[in-house]
Amino acid sequence: MLSIIIPTFNRCDLLQQTIESCLLNAKGSEIIVVDHGSQDQTAKIIRAKYAGKINYIRRERDYGPIFAWLDGLMVAKNEWVHMQFDDDLISMPILNKIKPFLHNDVGFVLSSAGLIDNSGLQLNYGMYENWFKTGIYSIKKIESLTMKKMISPGAVIIRKEDAINAFYQGQLPNQRYHYHGVGPDVMLTLLPQLKYSKFAFIDENLFQFREHSSSITNQAKKDQVTSKLFHFSYDEARKFYLGQKYLKRSMLFKIYCMMKLVNNKNIYLHLTRIRNNKWISLLDWLKKRLKKKS
Repeated sequence: MLSIIIPTFNRCDLLQQTIESCLLNAKGSEIIVVDHGSQDQTAKIIRAKYAGKINYIRRERDYGPIFAWLDGLMVAKNEWVHMQFDDDLISMPILNKIKPFLHNDVGFVLSSAGLIDNSGLQLNYGMYENWFKTGIYSIKKIESLTMKKMISPGAVIIRKEDAINAFYQGQLPNQRYHYHGVGPDVMLTLLPQLKYSKFAFIDENLFQFREHSSSITNQAKKDQVTSKLFHFSYDEARKFYLGQKYLKRSMLFKIYCMMKLVNNKNIYLHLTRIRNNKWISLLDWLKKRLKKKS
Protein backbone atom coordinates (compact mmCIF):
# COMPACT_ATOMS: atom_id res chain seq x y z
CA MET A 1 0.00 0.00 0.00
CA LEU A 2 2.83 2.43 0.86
CA SER A 3 6.43 2.98 -0.19
CA ILE A 4 8.67 5.01 2.14
CA ILE A 5 11.67 6.69 0.52
CA ILE A 6 14.56 7.88 2.69
CA PRO A 7 17.43 9.91 1.20
CA THR A 8 20.58 9.86 3.32
CA PHE A 9 24.03 11.41 3.50
CA ASN A 10 26.54 10.70 6.30
CA ARG A 11 23.93 10.10 9.01
CA CYS A 12 24.38 6.42 9.71
CA ASP A 13 23.33 6.54 13.38
CA LEU A 14 20.25 8.68 12.83
CA LEU A 15 19.34 6.69 9.71
CA GLN A 16 19.15 3.47 11.73
CA GLN A 17 16.68 5.09 14.13
CA THR A 18 14.60 6.24 11.16
CA ILE A 19 14.59 2.77 9.59
CA GLU A 20 13.65 1.14 12.90
CA SER A 21 10.69 3.52 13.28
CA CYS A 22 9.52 2.61 9.76
CA LEU A 23 9.83 -1.12 10.38
CA LEU A 24 7.91 -0.76 13.64
CA ASN A 25 5.16 1.66 12.62
CA ALA A 26 4.70 0.93 8.91
CA LYS A 27 4.84 -2.86 8.88
CA GLY A 28 4.42 -4.32 5.41
CA SER A 29 5.46 -1.09 3.68
CA GLU A 30 8.25 -0.96 1.13
CA ILE A 31 11.25 0.91 2.59
CA ILE A 32 13.74 2.39 0.13
CA VAL A 33 16.95 4.03 1.37
CA VAL A 34 18.78 6.11 -1.22
CA ASP A 35 22.38 6.85 -0.22
CA HIS A 36 23.96 9.54 -2.37
CA GLY A 37 27.67 9.52 -1.64
CA SER A 38 27.92 8.92 2.13
CA GLN A 39 31.53 8.70 3.29
CA ASP A 40 30.83 7.24 6.74
CA GLN A 41 29.87 3.62 7.56
CA THR A 42 26.37 3.89 6.07
CA ALA A 43 26.88 1.47 3.17
CA LYS A 44 28.60 -1.22 5.24
CA ILE A 45 26.28 -1.10 8.26
CA ILE A 46 22.93 -0.66 6.50
CA ARG A 47 23.60 -3.42 3.96
CA ALA A 48 24.58 -5.86 6.71
CA LYS A 49 21.94 -4.93 9.29
CA TYR A 50 18.89 -4.57 7.04
CA ALA A 51 19.52 -7.06 4.24
CA GLY A 52 16.16 -8.41 3.05
CA LYS A 53 14.24 -5.78 5.05
CA ILE A 54 14.78 -2.70 2.93
CA ASN A 55 15.81 -1.74 -0.60
CA TYR A 56 19.18 0.04 -0.38
CA ILE A 57 20.29 2.16 -3.36
CA ARG A 58 23.83 3.50 -3.43
CA ARG A 59 25.20 6.31 -5.61
CA GLU A 60 28.80 7.48 -5.30
CA ARG A 61 27.96 11.14 -5.91
CA ASP A 62 25.74 13.36 -3.75
CA TYR A 63 22.96 14.94 -5.81
CA GLY A 64 20.89 16.20 -2.86
CA PRO A 65 17.61 14.99 -1.29
CA ILE A 66 15.32 15.90 -4.20
CA PHE A 67 17.22 13.71 -6.66
CA ALA A 68 17.57 10.97 -4.03
CA TRP A 69 13.78 10.94 -3.58
CA LEU A 70 13.36 10.85 -7.35
CA ASP A 71 15.84 7.97 -7.51
CA GLY A 72 13.73 6.04 -5.01
CA LEU A 73 10.45 6.91 -6.69
CA MET A 74 11.63 5.27 -9.90
CA VAL A 75 11.81 1.87 -8.20
CA ALA A 76 8.88 2.26 -5.76
CA LYS A 77 6.24 -0.45 -6.25
CA ASN A 78 3.22 1.14 -4.54
CA GLU A 79 0.76 3.78 -5.66
CA TRP A 80 1.12 5.86 -2.48
CA VAL A 81 4.48 7.07 -1.19
CA HIS A 82 5.93 8.94 1.78
CA MET A 83 9.07 11.10 1.60
CA GLN A 84 10.96 10.47 4.84
CA PHE A 85 14.04 12.38 6.00
CA ASP A 86 16.92 10.33 7.43
CA ASP A 87 16.78 12.14 10.79
CA ASP A 88 12.99 12.01 11.33
CA LEU A 89 10.78 9.27 12.77
CA ILE A 90 7.39 7.69 12.22
CA SER A 91 5.95 7.95 15.69
CA MET A 92 2.88 5.67 15.57
CA PRO A 93 1.34 2.95 13.32
CA ILE A 94 0.28 4.89 10.24
CA LEU A 95 -1.23 2.49 7.71
CA ASN A 96 -4.61 2.20 9.45
CA LYS A 97 -4.55 5.97 10.05
CA ILE A 98 -4.12 6.89 6.38
CA LYS A 99 -6.09 4.09 4.71
CA PRO A 100 -9.59 5.67 5.16
CA PHE A 101 -8.42 8.78 3.25
CA LEU A 102 -6.82 7.25 0.15
CA HIS A 103 -9.70 8.13 -2.20
CA ASN A 104 -9.56 8.83 -5.93
CA ASP A 105 -10.41 12.52 -5.47
CA VAL A 106 -7.92 13.08 -2.62
CA GLY A 107 -4.67 14.62 -3.82
CA PHE A 108 -2.63 14.01 -0.67
CA VAL A 109 -2.87 13.25 3.04
CA LEU A 110 -1.24 15.75 5.41
CA SER A 111 -0.50 15.02 9.05
CA SER A 112 0.60 17.19 11.94
CA ALA A 113 4.07 16.41 13.28
CA GLY A 114 5.80 16.56 16.63
CA LEU A 115 9.30 17.95 17.14
CA ILE A 116 12.14 16.26 19.00
CA ASP A 117 15.64 17.40 19.89
CA ASN A 118 18.90 15.63 19.05
CA SER A 119 18.51 13.23 21.97
CA GLY A 120 14.97 12.30 20.94
CA LEU A 121 13.15 14.26 23.65
CA GLN A 122 9.75 15.65 22.69
CA LEU A 123 9.62 19.44 22.42
CA ASN A 124 6.53 21.26 23.65
CA TYR A 125 5.46 22.48 20.20
CA GLY A 126 4.87 20.88 16.83
CA MET A 127 4.03 21.59 13.20
CA TYR A 128 0.62 21.86 11.49
CA GLU A 129 -1.17 21.04 14.76
CA ASN A 130 -4.85 22.06 14.84
CA TRP A 131 -4.82 23.31 11.25
CA PHE A 132 -7.98 21.26 10.70
CA LYS A 133 -9.87 18.47 12.41
CA THR A 134 -9.13 15.00 11.05
CA GLY A 135 -11.09 14.54 7.84
CA ILE A 136 -11.37 15.27 4.12
CA TYR A 137 -11.63 18.87 2.88
CA SER A 138 -11.95 20.87 -0.31
CA ILE A 139 -8.52 21.41 -1.85
CA LYS A 140 -9.27 25.16 -1.84
CA LYS A 141 -8.90 25.26 1.96
CA ILE A 142 -5.20 24.40 1.86
CA GLU A 143 -4.08 26.96 -0.74
CA SER A 144 -3.85 29.98 1.56
CA LEU A 145 -1.69 27.96 3.96
CA THR A 146 0.66 26.67 1.25
CA MET A 147 1.08 30.26 0.04
CA LYS A 148 2.33 31.35 3.47
CA LYS A 149 3.93 28.30 5.06
CA MET A 150 6.22 25.51 3.93
CA ILE A 151 4.63 22.06 4.18
CA SER A 152 7.38 19.52 4.68
CA PRO A 153 7.38 16.45 2.39
CA GLY A 154 7.97 14.49 5.59
CA ALA A 155 4.36 15.15 6.69
CA VAL A 156 2.69 14.10 3.44
CA ILE A 157 1.38 10.87 1.87
CA ILE A 158 0.99 11.30 -1.89
CA ARG A 159 0.67 9.27 -5.08
CA LYS A 160 3.90 8.16 -6.70
CA GLU A 161 3.02 9.73 -10.07
CA ASP A 162 2.30 13.12 -8.48
CA ALA A 163 5.54 13.03 -6.49
CA ILE A 164 7.52 12.31 -9.67
CA ASN A 165 5.82 15.22 -11.45
CA ALA A 166 6.69 17.55 -8.56
CA PHE A 167 10.34 16.57 -8.31
CA TYR A 168 10.89 16.50 -12.07
CA GLN A 169 10.26 20.27 -12.25
CA GLY A 170 13.91 20.99 -11.51
CA GLN A 171 14.75 24.59 -12.40
CA LEU A 172 11.53 26.44 -13.14
CA PRO A 173 11.05 28.69 -16.17
CA ASN A 174 12.35 32.21 -15.39
CA GLN A 175 13.55 31.14 -11.93
CA ARG A 176 15.94 33.69 -10.41
CA TYR A 177 16.66 32.31 -6.94
CA HIS A 178 18.07 28.87 -6.04
CA TYR A 179 18.90 27.22 -2.73
CA HIS A 180 19.81 23.52 -2.37
CA GLY A 181 16.90 22.20 -4.42
CA VAL A 182 14.33 24.27 -2.51
CA GLY A 183 11.21 24.57 -4.65
CA PRO A 184 10.41 21.08 -5.95
CA ASP A 185 9.61 19.99 -2.38
CA VAL A 186 6.86 22.63 -2.07
CA MET A 187 5.54 21.51 -5.47
CA LEU A 188 4.63 18.24 -3.76
CA THR A 189 1.57 19.89 -2.22
CA LEU A 190 1.05 22.69 -4.77
CA LEU A 191 0.70 20.77 -8.04
CA PRO A 192 -2.02 18.37 -6.75
CA GLN A 193 -4.15 21.45 -6.07
CA LEU A 194 -4.44 21.86 -9.86
CA LYS A 195 -5.55 18.26 -10.33
CA TYR A 196 -7.65 17.06 -7.38
CA SER A 197 -10.74 18.42 -5.63
CA LYS A 198 -9.88 17.32 -2.08
CA PHE A 199 -7.12 16.68 0.44
CA ALA A 200 -7.12 14.89 3.79
CA PHE A 201 -5.77 16.04 7.13
CA ILE A 202 -4.93 13.91 10.17
CA ASP A 203 -4.64 15.94 13.36
CA GLU A 204 -2.29 13.48 15.06
CA ASN A 205 1.49 13.57 15.15
CA LEU A 206 2.14 10.61 12.90
CA PHE A 207 5.71 11.83 12.44
CA GLN A 208 8.47 13.36 14.55
CA PHE A 209 10.82 15.92 13.04
CA ARG A 210 14.24 16.36 14.58
CA GLU A 211 15.34 19.91 15.42
CA HIS A 212 19.10 20.37 15.05
CA SER A 213 21.59 22.94 13.78
CA SER A 214 22.57 21.07 10.59
CA SER A 215 19.06 20.94 9.12
CA ILE A 216 18.52 22.85 5.86
CA THR A 217 15.94 25.11 7.51
CA ASN A 218 18.24 26.12 10.36
CA GLN A 219 21.22 26.52 8.02
CA ALA A 220 19.16 28.97 6.00
CA LYS A 221 18.86 31.24 9.05
CA LYS A 222 22.58 31.78 9.50
CA ASP A 223 22.76 35.05 7.54
CA GLN A 224 20.56 37.46 5.61
CA VAL A 225 21.80 36.43 2.15
CA THR A 226 21.14 32.73 2.74
CA SER A 227 17.75 33.44 4.28
CA LYS A 228 16.81 35.52 1.23
CA LEU A 229 17.76 32.72 -1.17
CA PHE A 230 15.87 30.16 0.91
CA HIS A 231 12.59 32.07 1.13
CA PHE A 232 12.69 33.53 -2.36
CA SER A 233 13.29 30.06 -3.83
CA TYR A 234 10.02 28.94 -2.27
CA ASP A 235 8.31 32.03 -3.66
CA GLU A 236 9.52 31.07 -7.16
CA ALA A 237 7.66 27.75 -6.83
CA ARG A 238 4.55 29.49 -5.52
CA LYS A 239 4.58 32.00 -8.40
CA PHE A 240 4.87 29.13 -10.88
CA TYR A 241 1.87 27.39 -9.29
CA LEU A 242 -0.24 30.57 -9.32
CA GLY A 243 0.64 31.17 -12.97
CA GLN A 244 -0.46 27.65 -13.90
CA LYS A 245 -3.66 28.01 -11.89
CA TYR A 246 -4.77 31.26 -13.48
CA LEU A 247 -3.73 30.26 -16.98
CA LYS A 248 -5.82 27.12 -16.59
CA ARG A 249 -8.90 29.16 -15.69
CA SER A 250 -8.40 32.16 -17.97
CA MET A 251 -10.79 32.33 -20.93
CA LEU A 252 -8.59 34.95 -22.62
CA PHE A 253 -5.63 32.58 -22.39
CA LYS A 254 -7.69 29.76 -23.89
CA ILE A 255 -8.76 31.99 -26.77
CA TYR A 256 -5.16 33.12 -27.29
CA CYS A 257 -3.97 29.49 -27.38
CA MET A 258 -6.72 28.55 -29.80
CA MET A 259 -5.67 31.37 -32.15
CA LYS A 260 -2.01 30.38 -31.97
CA LEU A 261 -2.62 26.66 -32.37
CA VAL A 262 -5.23 26.75 -35.10
CA ASN A 263 -4.23 24.78 -38.20
CA ASN A 264 -5.90 22.48 -40.74
CA LYS A 265 -4.87 19.31 -38.93
CA ASN A 266 -6.36 20.42 -35.61
CA ILE A 267 -9.56 21.58 -37.31
CA TYR A 268 -9.88 18.17 -38.99
CA LEU A 269 -9.30 16.34 -35.68
CA HIS A 270 -11.91 18.44 -33.87
CA LEU A 271 -14.45 17.86 -36.62
CA THR A 272 -13.71 14.13 -36.49
CA ARG A 273 -14.19 14.15 -32.73
CA ILE A 274 -17.54 15.89 -33.10
CA ARG A 275 -18.64 13.40 -35.77
CA ASN A 276 -17.58 10.43 -33.65
CA ASN A 277 -19.73 11.79 -30.85
CA LYS A 278 -22.70 11.59 -33.27
CA TRP A 279 -22.91 15.34 -33.76
CA ILE A 280 -23.38 16.75 -37.27
CA SER A 281 -20.00 18.24 -38.04
CA LEU A 282 -19.42 21.44 -39.95
CA LEU A 283 -17.82 19.37 -42.71
CA ASP A 284 -20.95 17.20 -43.11
CA TRP A 285 -23.12 20.31 -43.14
CA LEU A 286 -21.01 21.85 -45.92
CA LYS A 287 -21.19 18.64 -47.97
CA LYS A 288 -25.00 18.63 -47.75
CA ARG A 289 -25.17 22.29 -48.79
CA LEU A 290 -22.95 21.66 -51.79
CA LYS A 291 -25.01 18.67 -52.88
CA LYS A 292 -28.23 20.70 -52.74
CA LYS A 293 -26.71 23.48 -54.84
CA SER A 294 -25.47 21.02 -57.47
